[in-house]
Amino acid sequence: MKLEFVEVKENEYKEFHKHHQYRNFMNSCEMTKLKRKRGSETEYLGVKDGNEYVAMCTICYQPLMKKYTYACIQRGILIDYQDKEVFDFFMNELKKHLHKKGCIYLHMDPYIIRKERDINGDEIEEGFNNEGVITTLQNAGFQHQGFSIGNSSKYQPRWTFVLPLTGKSKDDILANMHKRTRYNIHKAMHDEVCIRELTCDDLSIYLDIMEHTGERRHFDIRDRAFYMDYLNAYGKHAKLLLAYLDISKYIEKQKEYQEESIHIITKHEELLGSLSEKKCQKCRNIIKAEQDKIQTYQNNIDEVLSLKRNYGNEVPLSACIFVIQDDEIVYLFGGSYKDLLKYKANYALQWHMIQLALRKGCTKYNFYGISGDFSEDADDYGIFKFKQGFDGHVEELIGDFILPIKKGHYKLYHLLKG
Repeated sequence: MKLEFVEVKENEYKEFHKHHQYRNFMNSCEMTKLKRKRGSETEYLGVKDGNEYVAMCTICYQPLMKKYTYACIQRGILIDYQDKEVFDFFMNELKKHLHKKGCIYLHMDPYIIRKERDINGDEIEEGFNNEGVITTLQNAGFQHQGFSIGNSSKYQPRWTFVLPLTGKSKDDILANMHKRTRYNIHKAMHDEVCIRELTCDDLSIYLDIMEHTGERRHFDIRDRAFYMDYLNAYGKHAKLLLAYLDISKYIEKQKEYQEESIHIITKHEELLGSLSEKKCQKCRNIIKAEQDKIQTYQNNIDEVLSLKRNYGNEVPLSACIFVIQDDEIVYLFGGSYKDLLKYKANYALQWHMIQLALRKGCTKYNFYGISGDFSEDADDYGIFKFKQGFDGHVEELIGDFILPIKKGHYKLYHLLKG
């Protein structure tokens, strides 16, 4: 084995990334472009064995303590962590390279699942276990930052929720959902919730929804430039979708439902004179139920007419950003107007993208971040239950790691940081 540490061209990295088991949208060329756009220095590095690449990473640098930097390999190195010879060579060469770059420390958070877990987040007995990778990294000098629980503005999510798609049909997925989730999807379809793709020119619609959601859930949203850069970096691999009510279409559908109820009432009123008292009572119950439905449909019409006065014919309900990366679709950012949650637009958007993932032959649909706290008093318990309702399982990653490069400087930085 003749190993060589080299700088890698973007097209070479892209091809290597496409087929690697540890590929992720966060260690993609698109994310690297986004980091570069937002001011980071970036480069692609790798190891060759003869003419063949056996490891690669995308790395970005940020200024630290005026004349130094810190480095980040987001979602880890594309490498076989069990191949000791390749891994040790890569790390030794990487440390020397980072030292020359004036780097104080390296942060890395491999997208490697720690232990197999079920839909509730419980460990599966005799399930797979990748904790050996933690030991490998620690032996290379990395400091494990612990098995964190909760949401962090500093790090990417350590816990995610994923719906596997391999071998499943649309009907299979619907059947496996929680009955309330399935009901809400059907309700959104019944209410004619529409979905369309937004462009960067429509960002104000998305930002307004996100601002309302941030206020309700007590989180800060990013600025317009961040989302603009994100969409531009991922290009055709990103989708910004809006779920909305078309008032004219909605009213037309409600009137159709009213006509159906009127037809049922007329049919049963005609039967009343020819039935026994017992069957007449059953008919009267059906008539009463349909009359109630007619009133409900009229209330729905009156309600959306008031919405029309505020929004016009198109009423925005919910908006989300998704990334389509190789064999998965990832739900990244999203929000809804609280006063319009009754239309279940958030369910419609997820179902729309799950179906797209099936058509594209994706192996999984990634609902992405959860806190890892599954108790009912967790801040994100409602979000976890929403994602869980679609079926799937919890994925716990091995965590974040820090590798001091200039150890004296790192100690000083750590002291100054407090």
